Amino acid sequence: MTAQTTVNPNRELAELAFSEVLNGHDLERIPDYYAADCQYHGMIGPEAIDSDEYGSFLSMYFDAFPDLSFDIDEIVTEADVAAVRWTARGTHEGSLMDIPATGEAVTVTGMSFLHIEDGEISRVHSNQDMLGLLRQLDAIPDSPRKIVRLLAGQMKRRLTRR
Repeated sequence: MTAQTTVNPNRELAELAFSEVLNGHDLERIPDYYAADCQYHGMIGPEAIDSDEYGSFLSMYFDAFPDLSFDIDEIVTEADVAAVRWTARGTHEGSLMDIPATGEAVTVTGMSFLHIEDGEISRVHSNQDMLGLLRQLDAIPDSPRKIVRLLAGQMKRRLTRR
């Protein structure tokens, strides 16, 4: 008796979206994998963004990290959801959110939950280690004590402006 391999279409869709859009830096492929009305959560805050904003978000990262690549560490699928644990790597060669290029190689981990309807990704919920990214870019202090001092100083300045 031989084991049969079954193709999981949701897993395959997740892998293709990561391969073509994220690793291929091909924003024109977004409509091939994502629904026209797809909502993207966790990219720039709690509010959802649309596909155009998602393209701009990715473009900002592709410009800042021209060699940006994503490794899929794990995919778990159930019903209409594909949960993807990933690791992104790249070299900071362009400005990112007013942080000038540092030349630093960075590694960021994250997770994305892709909700799939009718063979397309209809909703994305992502979380990534932004604190770790900012630390690697020397954009924030690297110790809790320094962070507390920085935040306390910012609060004091805000209070004195009132």
